[in-house]
Amino acid sequence: MLELGTRLAAELQDTDTLGRWMAHYIAERLDSLEKLTGEQRADAEREVAGLVLGIWEQRRDLPTARPILAAVDTVDRALERLDAHREPWGYFGLFDGVAEPEAGEVEVNAALNIALSFDRAAGDLTRSLVGYAASVAHEHDAEWVEHAKQIGERAVFRQAVLQVDSSDDDASDGVHYSSAMLARTERVRQLLDALEAAVRDNRLD
Repeated sequence: MLELGTRLAAELQDTDTLGRWMAHYIAERLDSLEKLTGEQRADAEREVAGLVLGIWEQRRDLPTARPILAAVDTVDRALERLDAHREPWGYFGLFDGVAEPEAGEVEVNAALNIALSFDRAAGDLTRSLVGYAASVAHEHDAEWVEHAKQIGERAVFRQAVLQVDSSDDDASDGVHYSSAMLARTERVRQLLDALEAAVRDNRLD
């Protein structure tokens, strides 16, 4: 947490008047720790950690040249309806708030069957793409991501899980998405081919 405070102070130093004041205040509080020992230092460190965490919680509004974790936040906004364990019809949300078709009805209705399969396949492919975007975002914001991990930033950990889920199972570093995306793209293509054939043959009735 104290390292994060040092990094925030450095980032705020070259901003506006408020940012420079915040930078000076954080640095001053961090410097004051050097003069303390024992229980006094432990208490002071807890106070400084609370201060740093409070500033971090406002990171999106800080007067920095570029918003902190901007790339990670962009990906986080793209994560709606992408839970790997989402309910059927959960990606497009066609039946949100409305009774969805029964399993038996879907089984005998060709259009509903393809629609349900496409809902799952489109969600899975999108999840792979967002997982790839997350890996790029984490590289872009690498320094801030490391600090964010130390304080349990939700977006960072959620995207780390997403990256593993979306990556190639055989990849050694967990960030190669080609195989997963190709497989999921092929699944969408197969469903589109099945839909085209069903429409041409009038098998959607």
